[in-house]
Amino acid sequence: MGNVNTIQSKIMQLEGGVFQSLFDEYLYKKYRFTNIQTLGVQTATNKPTKGTPDTYVLTEDGKYILINYGSVSSQPADKIRADILSCFNTAKLSLEKDKIKKIICGHCSTMKKIIGCF
Repeated sequence: MGNVNTIQSKIMQLEGGVFQSLFDEYLYKKYRFTNIQTLGVQTATNKPTKGTPDTYVLTEDGKYILINYGSVSSQPADKIRADILSCFNTAKLSLEKDKIKKIICGHCSTMKKIIGCF
C-alpha cells in the first residue's frame, strides 16, 4: 500500500499541464488511442489552458471522445458534473450531441482520487 500512497502523493504535486500529459499517456496505453489531440496545455509548457474539452479523440466512426482534466480541493463531484455539462454547452463547444461517443474525466482531489469514464 505504501507504493500507492507514494504515487497518489506525487500525482497531487503535479502541475495541471503535467497531470494532463500523464493522463494522456495513460489513455494512449489503456485505450490504444493513436490520435489524441491535446488542447488543454500551452505548447512547450506545463501550463494548462482554459477550454472545453482539454483533449479529444476522433474515432473511426467520425464521433468524438471528449476528455476533461482537473484538480479540486473540495466538491469534486460538482467539478466533474460541470465538466461533463460543459461538453454540451454550445457557447463552449459547438458539437452536436450525437457526435459525442464518450466523455472521460480525469481529476485529482485532495478529498478523494477520482478518475472517471462516462
